[in-house]
Amino acid sequence: MPLALELLLLRLFLLLPLFPTLLLLRLLLPLLFLLPLFLLSLVPSLQLQLLSLLLFQLPLPLLLVLLPLFVALLFLLLALFLLLSLALQLRRLGLPLTLPQSVPVHRGFALIENLRRSWKFALRPL
Repeated sequence: MPLALELLLLRLFLLLPLFPTLLLLRLLLPLLFLLPLFLLSLVPSLQLQLLSLLLFQLPLPLLLVLLPLFVALLFLLLALFLLLSLALQLRRLGLPLTLPQSVPVHRGFALIENLRRSWKFALRPL
């Protein structure tokens, strides 16, 4: 799974307690991550070959490529559903979906910016 998708799902997982209607999804989300691994661990390679021959009539290497893609597609659809439900919850609460125009600067970032400017001033030629 790409790192960006994992970070997105992690952010959603951390934001879900803010909305009580999505608390059940927060409890079920780890199970959804573990379910494909659990199912793959139950199916030995021989059963996977038989399954690929009977259901898909595809060779095993092609099935091993398509199965993770299908699972990744399911996770992308789940993330899209969670994002849409989060946006609807925010809109229902009356919160804006975009950041405000003037975002306050963190004090640490301002300190680093001031140090950088002072070094530029100190190192310039006389």
